[in-house]
Amino acid sequence: MRILFIGDSIIRGTTGVNWVKHLARKHPDWTIENEGVNGDTLIRIKERLEKKLQLSRSYDAVVIQGGANDILIPSLEEKGPLFRKAAQHLLNKGYRPLEELTDVETILHDMVSLVKQRTKATIILTTIGCMSEDPGFYLNDRRDEFNGVIRNVARYSGCVLADTAAIFSQYLSKRRTTSYFLNNFFNTVWLDALQCRVLNRADALSRNRGLHLTIDGLHLNSRGGVIWLHEIEKRLLCCNDPAWIRALRK
Repeated sequence: MRILFIGDSIIRGTTGVNWVKHLARKHPDWTIENEGVNGDTLIRIKERLEKKLQLSRSYDAVVIQGGANDILIPSLEEKGPLFRKAAQHLLNKGYRPLEELTDVETILHDMVSLVKQRTKATIILTTIGCMSEDPGFYLNDRRDEFNGVIRNVARYSGCVLADTAAIFSQYLSKRRTTSYFLNNFFNTVWLDALQCRVLNRADALSRNRGLHLTIDGLHLNSRGGVIWLHEIEKRLLCCNDPAWIRALRK
């Protein structure tokens, strides 16, 4: 199979665990293209998807992930002057977040339509894992709203849903959680990615911060990465099934 992964840092994997790379190693017969971009918003993901499909249309599956930065960027205003400058920098570079849920729905439908018009690929939509591992953290309410839209778009457009958020919520509901969420600017922007990429310290960062699935409330540790890998892998394996079996599953 030839598979396109497109989204933000959860797909890119330079901060935290690169689960897409592990999936590619597990299935060497699959051709996997990682088009994750750190900080990307849904609008930019759609723009990049359109350009990508102009170059190639021979995908068997397209995995679309995003939305966390649409929630995150507006919240950076409340996290201190350095985070505010970072948010302004992103806005100046065109990382414009969607604020209205109707706009989120429209962009998702647009991306689905782009893929359907230009390929015969199976489309997999993913929900947002978490915005802090504490269910009561204020950004998780917004995450729930975004995830509701993602689930509805998957349902009504005939896409496959990889509901990583539901698995994260179930897992964390049985554990003592903390509200750690991108608590330090320098860690968030540079040091965490460096430690993960060079020193392989994603899980050590999680342990030090009392986290279970992420290194910072957003980016994945090994356990979180395994959840994403297994959820996507299950859906991708179904792409090779005969059409009559896929029909029965529906």
